[in-house]
Amino acid sequence: MRLNRIILALILFVHVNLFAQTGNIKGDGLISVNPENYPTIQFYKNKEDTKPIKSIKIFDDKEINSFNIKDLDLIEKEWFKPLHINLDYYIFYFQCSNVDANWYQIIVDEESNLKYWIKKSPDLKYLSWEKFICETVTVRPIDTISNPILISPNLNSEKCKKQLVDCLMPIETKGDWLKVKVEPAICDKTFEMKDDEIFEGYIRWRKDDKLLIEYFLTL
Repeated sequence: MRLNRIILALILFVHVNLFAQTGNIKGDGLISVNPENYPTIQFYKNKEDTKPIKSIKIFDDKEINSFNIKDLDLIEKEWFKPLHINLDYYIFYFQCSNVDANWYQIIVDEESNLKYWIKKSPDLKYLSWEKFICETVTVRPIDTISNPILISPNLNSEKCKKQLVDCLMPIETKGDWLKVKVEPAICDKTFEMKDDEIFEGYIRWRKDDKLLIEYFLTL
């Protein structure tokens, strides 16, 4: 499973890290949108409303040979700035601020924090932040001095002898700590890494509602 993630990331390689994220956490999780069924997503101001206030439609855009959203340029200017979107890479995430029995409250505009409700459906998947972070391709501490790779998930822990912060694959979370592994397949030193440079350790990934790491959805 983890090897497949690396292979997929290498297949989707781009020259610039387009999908790095830092900043504040605005909820307990995220909503991932699957574009494969070309869903129409309807947005409601309140759960009690009978008609949506906004909607988007994903379609097969033959001109670009990929998924697209109808009138995307127009709606982006007006109200639509999700956490991540690049349908070429099946990347489409909203931050989720509330979960109800049949509804998700999501942030549709990260700049204004505009929130709408959407109905649960098979095309939408809820991910906790912990699960999402562990499914990213690679992570990096924002401040490598105050947040080095430690041997144990403890502020009093010793540092790992090596600090190869550009080669870190997320493994699992333990509260505010993230277990990481130095992975040759995502490291600039792929063809020259020594055995003692491949190791596991811990970094802090959050403090309260602030992310302490950058994460990348592609290499």
